Amino acid sequence: MGERLPYGELKAAVLRLADGNRTVAEIAREIGTSKASVNGCIQRHGLQDLVLKAGRAEISRQIENTLSRAIDAMSRVDPDGVSTAEWDAIIREGTALLQKAAAR
Repeated sequence: MGERLPYGELKAAVLRLADGNRTVAEIAREIGTSKASVNGCIQRHGLQDLVLKAGRAEISRQIENTLSRAIDAMSRVDPDGVSTAEWDAIIREGTALLQKAAAR
């Protein structure tokens, strides 16, 4: 079967997913194993909820950043308005993040 990572090491790595804004693949490289091995260990140790929570927290941070950019853009509105390209980028990013959040 797959490599067995110690629970404490795995849980610490999963917590870094949320804290460090890193992916499972990056964590796997960091601890010297494969992404499949990390995912298998997550399932064996029942840490799926922690991973989902980390993902939702990251999406929330990204949504906050996008809203902050939108508010900043609105505060800079001059009589000619904010550039269409800037608003389009903010709207695309916000829409993608909301769809990602809804999928979780």
